Amino acid sequence: MTRDEIDLINWNNYLISGTNVLKNKLGITNEEELKEKEKSIVKRKLAYLYLQPMKGNFDIEHLQKIHKFIFNDIYAFAGELRNCSLQKDDHIFCYPNEIRLRLIEILKTMNS
Repeated sequence: MTRDEIDLINWNNYLISGTNVLKNKLGITNEEELKEKEKSIVKRKLAYLYLQPMKGNFDIEHLQKIHKFIFNDIYAFAGELRNCSLQKDDHIFCYPNEIRLRLIEILKTMNS
């Protein structure tokens, strides 16, 4: 099995079967409706974090906790590192096997 085939299988695990809509805890099957609901929830969570920052070391685990706090009401995978390739429009995101290494490099630069 090729890397692309594995990525496709893993990515499809994130989607509602037969759609391009992410599996979500809200039961929403329409992509636009999910975007709007996500936007509403995320705005509220970010406002809360602005007023009450999450304490901890600014490391990968801390970022995962922040991600989980922001998206946990919507997605079961919130706070987990992605295990498949991702591309939106013309932007290709970091390959999953490189995420931890890239985060370490970025955090090291930010914290120095």
